[in-house]
Amino acid sequence: MKRIIDTHTHIYVEDFNQDLADVIERARSVGLYKLFLPNINTESVEQMMAVCNEYQEMCYPMIGLHPTDLEENYKFQLSSLKKILDDDRTAAKRFVAIGEIGIDLYWDDTKLKEQIDAFETQLEWALEFDADFAAKLAANKDYTVSILAIGRGGKKPRKDIAVWKEAKPYMGFFYDAYLEAPVFDEKFSKQTIKTVLDKFVAVYDP
Repeated sequence: MKRIIDTHTHIYVEDFNQDLADVIERARSVGLYKLFLPNINTESVEQMMAVCNEYQEMCYPMIGLHPTDLEENYKFQLSSLKKILDDDRTAAKRFVAIGEIGIDLYWDDTKLKEQIDAFETQLEWALEFDADFAAKLAANKDYTVSILAIGRGGKKPRKDIAVWKEAKPYMGFFYDAYLEAPVFDEKFSKQTIKTVLDKFVAVYDP
């Protein structure tokens, strides 16, 4: 069975109150193993987190203000959500992304200026998460893509990275700034370690 990630689902809204457990079970039965839940507004955070706490092994929360939920006091909405984000960052560290954000003029095209302002504000939030590492990835996009491509082909492609916090442990050692000295098991002699490393270097193709 294929393992699938759903990158956008609002299963915490009241439409799912009566059969949420069944929805989760059906998702599991078809191979879904991670569900990313984007927030909607300040009122939806509590219910979203309740679902993520109940199904921690499967549901991952995002934090953000949906563009169609901007109120007249949207800056206050943003500041309230930012406080929730900052509190989480120093405690549980549950939020895996900033969302749901963007531009959405389908229902109302009179708030484009406000939507752009809210979007840009929340993009800045995203950049606060390990900004140094994010900058290194953005500085050489071809190199970054080549790292992500390792082991992604074939019948059993790797699926190591699902959220941002998993990127650095997987990709960091490709950058000198994050490369730490290896620790070898004491049962191996220095000569054995050197022999193995020499053989690796002989066949390594950068």
